[in-house]
Amino acid sequence: MRVHVVTVGRNCEPFALRCLESLAEQTRQNVTVTVVDDASTDGTVRAAVEAVNDLDGWVGVVNTVRVGDLLAFLDPDDRWLAHKLEVQLAHLAAEPAAGGCVSHVRQV
Repeated sequence: MRVHVVTVGRNCEPFALRCLESLAEQTRQNVTVTVVDDASTDGTVRAAVEAVNDLDGWVGVVNTVRVGDLLAFLDPDDRWLAHKLEVQLAHLAAEPAAGGCVSHVRQV
């Protein structure tokens, strides 16, 4: 099962690196990432490119999403715990009729 993570942001340079680093720390690997910039005027694009370059070999580019693939959305000012995707995929596997899942938020 493929997982595609989408992060969309505008003027989020201070957060981009930590956001993408949290993806690299996932215990569930084989994840593609799409970073969408919404006309940023700060260094968001540069920060995202640098972060993706640091993740060389881990991140992939996707141009098609197939039936059965999963989409996950990560706001650029958020970070995920390292086991987030693994736990959510286990819950989805245990409940095949589920169309999706959400998780709790912890503000830091």
